[in-house]
Amino acid sequence: MLSALKSELLRLLTLRSTLVYAVLLTGTLYGPPVLIVALDSGSESPTYTAADLGQFSVIFMIVAIVFAGASTAGEIRRGSLGVTFLTQRSRWVSYLARAVVVCLFVALNFIVGMALALGVFRVGLAQVDLSGGGVAYLALNLLSFLSFVLITMGLASVTRSTAAAIALPLAWLLFIESLFASVPIKAFQEVAQWLPLVNWSYLFGTVYPPAASEFITHGAGPAIAAVSVSTAIFLGGGWYSHVARDIPA
Repeated sequence: MLSALKSELLRLLTLRSTLVYAVLLTGTLYGPPVLIVALDSGSESPTYTAADLGQFSVIFMIVAIVFAGASTAGEIRRGSLGVTFLTQRSRWVSYLARAVVVCLFVALNFIVGMALALGVFRVGLAQVDLSGGGVAYLALNLLSFLSFVLITMGLASVTRSTAAAIALPLAWLLFIESLFASVPIKAFQEVAQWLPLVNWSYLFGTVYPPAASEFITHGAGPAIAAVSVSTAIFLGGGWYSHVARDIPA
């Protein structure tokens, strides 16, 4: 397992696109504060909360999904997994190692980007209030991003298509799930109670009241189960495809 992790980490570090994604991921977090500070002409120091930082991270999630889908499907299309399969005793090891490395890369960029955002606010003499569960809210945001990154990796392994691996999660996040939640039909409303994004929103509210969502009617336990099962289904589908299917010619 250790050799597989080293192999995936080396592969990630040697790709030129890795630096591009790192700049984009961190930039989505500290970029808005830079603009806010640069354009702020007021005499009073404004105060920003964890909810404001959470809004900045929406673009971060989109870039993270693009990274996970493009990198995973790209490796399959290029046939580079063939070398990995030859050097590892079991195929599942390389899949698990890739999932760990991708999640670590996304998490590291989130932490660095948030630290830079807080630094920009401090330089700009703006106040940041993380009290009342703000830190836990940001940590839970990161967990939700990693969940969708794993879902995207699973889709990339199953579809072996960069376009599908990126478009399907984005369409789900930006349109499909909100459609289920907004249609005034009981069956749709019942299904929406168990969809991942609305359950993540509910969990955000359990640790940070300003982000509370009133749509979910069940408790935190079922919400955790909903997001865990949805992630496991797609991750498991990707694992099966990675282990059982042949490498494309």
